[in-house]
Amino acid sequence: MKWLLLFSLVLVLSCSAPENEWQEGSSFQANIQPLFDMNCTRCHGSSGGLNLEFSESYSELVGVQSANWMGLRVMAYEPDYSVLYLKVSGAAGYGNQMPPNGALLSSSEIGSIRAWIEEGALAN
Repeated sequence: MKWLLLFSLVLVLSCSAPENEWQEGSSFQANIQPLFDMNCTRCHGSSGGLNLEFSESYSELVGVQSANWMGLRVMAYEPDYSVLYLKVSGAAGYGNQMPPNGALLSSSEIGSIRAWIEEGALAN
């Protein structure tokens, strides 16, 4: 009888729904930088005013005053006051939603950026 109970418990735990991979972690290197690489660096590379390429993106974002908008590009713990989040989520008053031309991020990708900022915008 104990074996049946143990087997049932293992079965229930192994069948739980997997979390969305973009929400699962908020690692800058694993979750956020790949979004920039796939969607942002063709416009925000080394030739633009905001460099989101691998070697520069973190230092160009966290705690840095936005050149075009009032506020910091990323304010740790505060996505609703972070220009990056406001731009990718399409917040009113922040111009065109990024990335442009119909290549918008999915809601789970935007959620990953939000989670990363809420958790302190770490360089992990």
